[in-house]
Amino acid sequence: MPNDIEAILGRVATQHAASAGRLVDDKVSDAVAHLHKAATNALRDTPDGKPTLARARRSPSFVAAMDRLDELILPIVRIEQGAREDVYRRSHTWHRESLPKELRSPGESPSDRRVDRCRNFLILGYSIKDRLTVAVDAAKRSALSSLARASTRAVERSAGTDVIEAWGDVAARSIATVAAQSIGDGVTWADRMAGRDAIRAELLPDDPTMPE
Repeated sequence: MPNDIEAILGRVATQHAASAGRLVDDKVSDAVAHLHKAATNALRDTPDGKPTLARARRSPSFVAAMDRLDELILPIVRIEQGAREDVYRRSHTWHRESLPKELRSPGESPSDRRVDRCRNFLILGYSIKDRLTVAVDAAKRSALSSLARASTRAVERSAGTDVIEAWGDVAARSIATVAAQSIGDGVTWADRMAGRDAIRAELLPDDPTMPE
């Protein structure tokens, strides 16, 4: 067992954030491909402004692009839940073995109920899904405006292609950043929870910030 618990947290967070980042890259790349298909001649022939936005929303390719973004949320939730559980179990063992025997909580391993609580607890009132949904919804809104801008008659097709590609770069970076931050926060709180759960409950002071 490594002596440095911070190294455990950092390694787990980095590994899971990388997994989330690869997923984001794949799904956003698919969304970009669908947006390119949505930028049709019919859309370019639509009067600029609200009519363009309305037609873009109805495009099957635009809907498919938005579906690819929505498909990011639950898999990344599961990635973070896995990171939390990994850290919680390792940290629980580490903290427990660091304590005098008389201070240790009963049972060498945490209960399934506490593991499940760790996987799903809210941080500052927000679930993992809440945080990711905010990022994905922002990307979806900017996708619509980018598609409309790329499809205006005043914009050359090559420039329109660049607009969509630029949207993809920003969207992937933004969603991956939120995912990495959420995973980092999750493993930090999982370690805090493990540290408390390793100590006999009657010896713990109240901490209203922690899931109990």
